[in-house]
Parts: sequence; structure tokens; C-alpha cells
Amino acid sequence: MQFFIGIVPHAEQEERIISFMRQYHPDYSLPHITVKAQGGLAPERDWLERVEAVCRAFPAFRVALGAPQYFGNRVLYLGVDAPEIHNLHRQLVAAVNPPEELIGKYFEREQYVPHLTLAQAKHGVDLREIGCRAAEELQPYPAFQAEFVRVYCQEREGAAYLLLCDIPLQV
Repeated sequence: MQFFIGIVPHAEQEERIISFMRQYHPDYSLPHITVKAQGGLAPERDWLERVEAVCRAFPAFRVALGAPQYFGNRVLYLGVDAPEIHNLHRQLVAAVNPPEELIGKYFEREQYVPHLTLAQAKHGVDLREIGCRAAEELQPYPAFQAEFVRVYCQEREGAAYLLLCDIPLQV
């Protein structure tokens, strides 16, 4: 069993992004910005109470999505402008306290780059072409107030991640 923690755009923005993503691969994942990756989020869920405490004390904040960008030739994503997300990420990593090797494996702390994935090369798509279309079709890039984080759960390897719970931020 695997978990991760993310932020999701508001419903109307989410639907617009989903419609765009569906054009390129039918097994898209729901749009999200990962705030805490899988490392240290053990199946026993002993971390959940600590994560809830961090979130309930962390103020809601504005998230602005930006122009398409790339991680090499592997991933196409929308950039994220939200300085507070870095602080929330650091606090969640500290609360979960994963081993150093998992921090490196999941690109956390200094390596953390908040982003919303649109497409991956593994789906056999031309990421540059999709990036050009995203720049045209997704403008104006949405901004929204992040008022909660969403905890996702994957029951078995290869299965889709599903909603486990939403945890409110301080409003």
C-alpha cells in the first residue's frame, strides 16, 4: 500500500485540465500537485495524525499554475507559483521524518519542485507537441486558494491512486 499527499485545483479548473489530459492518454491520473511523496508514508498510517496537526496549523494559501515546463524529455507539467507550498512541504517531510535515502529517491526537501503533471513520455506521446497545445488551450492558467490537502492511497502496485481523505488547512 502506497500513499502521497497533494493539492488539487478547484473543480472547474480540475475538469478543464482533465479534458485536456484525456486527449493524450486514457489512463491519466487526476490533476494534483504533490506536496509530500510516498517516502515514509507507511501502511500503518502512524504518520497521519502528525500530518493532520501540521495541516490544521498551516494557513490556506494561493496557488497559481503557470506555463508548461519539462523534466528533461520524460515529463510535461504546469509550473506552480506558490511560495508557501515549499514551507508546507518542508513541514510535512519533517513530521513524517522519512529516511534520507527516501528523501533523495522522491526528490524532497531541496530537490522539491511543485508541479502539476500533464503527460509522461511513457505513454508514447510527443511531449513538445502537447506542451505547445497546453500553452494555447490552458491559458489563462488557473489560480486558486488551497484550503485542504488530499491524501491518496494505492491499494496495490499498478492500481490507480484513490482519495483516502481531505485534511483542511487553517482558514
